[in-house]
Amino acid sequence: MTAIGVEQTVQPSWAETSDEPRTRVEDSSNLRQILTGPLPSDVLDVEVTMVVLFRGSLALNFLTGGAPDMTFSARCHHARRTARGPIVRAGWRVLAGTIDASCAILRGETEHCAAAWSNHLARGHGRRGR
Repeated sequence: MTAIGVEQTVQPSWAETSDEPRTRVEDSSNLRQILTGPLPSDVLDVEVTMVVLFRGSLALNFLTGGAPDMTFSARCHHARRTARGPIVRAGWRVLAGTIDASCAILRGETEHCAAAWSNHLARGHGRRGR
């Protein structure tokens, strides 16, 4: 947090970085970069739906205060185990459970959030995604 209460942004590790610090409020190009920048090497650009969902998940995570290089699913998995307080963890469990159930029904993929967290770590990001 800066003195005026604006969070510093963190550029995705796979995006170009600048030496100048930026804030979420001052720089909308971060969101533009998330939506239009290059994909990580483990995400194949073979199906438009998957690319849109991946980028949408990055944007949702960023817009809700998460790291710009972490998907919302990965954040749900991590936060359901590490968030402070049982009520907050329960909220993250509900979100992760909803995402997991949706992926199980629509794609036959169980434990989607855990898989997203594993993929996030495999891309070389730290335990907190920052």
